[in-house]
Amino acid sequence: MICLTFDIQVFDTPLVDYNVPISLQKKLNISQEGNRALLHMLQVMGVPVTFFVTGVFADNS
Repeated sequence: MICLTFDIQVFDTPLVDYNVPISLQKKLNISQEGNRALLHMLQVMGVPVTFFVTGVFADNS
C-alpha cells in the first residue's frame, strides 16, 4: 500500500526564488489551477490521497 500526501499552499515561487512580488489573488489563482489539475489526474487514476492545507490558502480559497 502506498500513501500519498500533498501540502497545499499559496504559490510563492516568484517571490522566494526571484524576489518578484505578485498579488495574493494571483498566487491563489495559480495554486487553485494546479490543484484542479492534480485532483483530476488523481481521480482518473483512482488514487486516494490526503491533502494538508495552510490557513492562508483555506481562508482565501
